[in-house]
Amino acid sequence: SARPASVNLMIHGNVGAGQTFSDSSPSKHTILANGDVTHSTAQSKFSGGSIYFDGTDSLQMADSADWDWTGDYTLDCWIYPTAINIYGGIFTQGEDSSNQQLNSLMMYTGGTGNIRWLIRNSSATGQIDISTASSSIVINTKWYHIAAVKSGTSYKIYIDGVEGASGTQATAIEDLTWPMHIGRRAVDGGANYYYQGYMDEMRITTGTALWTSDFTPPTRRNLSAPVV
Repeated sequence: SARPASVNLMIHGNVGAGQTFSDSSPSKHTILANGDVTHSTAQSKFSGGSIYFDGTDSLQMADSADWDWTGDYTLDCWIYPTAINIYGGIFTQGEDSSNQQLNSLMMYTGGTGNIRWLIRNSSATGQIDISTASSSIVINTKWYHIAAVKSGTSYKIYIDGVEGASGTQATAIEDLTWPMHIGRRAVDGGANYYYQGYMDEMRITTGTALWTSDFTPPTRRNLSAPVV
């Protein structure tokens, strides 16, 4: 529907029902429901409901050339957390239990109500590790717009359009061959850490830094151009 080709994933809470989920981006990725993640009308940022994660479930997509982190990109979504689970995954790809974060990209909720963005390379050393302040998000209170934006060597986290953390790193992330997870920090052969609460408008945009300074979050569903 006139979306720019750089939108590689777009999951609407009002598209599908029950445990049927659709990627409304041009890529049309197949979405696997792990556990009992489901559509819900109990909470909704926009009309038509959202997607509920109970703390033991997630959405999963196969590895794809669309998950290309070598250039600019943006991860964003709306969240309404109902619990603060330590390391609760929002967007995550790649982790090896034998070497901790091996070739990993993660944005997750921390145990103090912060949003953390962590990237590590194949030697498990830090490439980027930034986090918003404690209590940046509070449970059972409101919908938060969360965005992680890479622009050149700059990495920034925004909450409700306000910059909450930033860092720089000149080394590009290595190519990842892992599945993409939403709602789970998935550890290969190890523990899993789950987000708990509602999510909506889960979007991955590669090749474009949608925001490079404070902004007004989207006021409607992303149904047609322009993106924002």
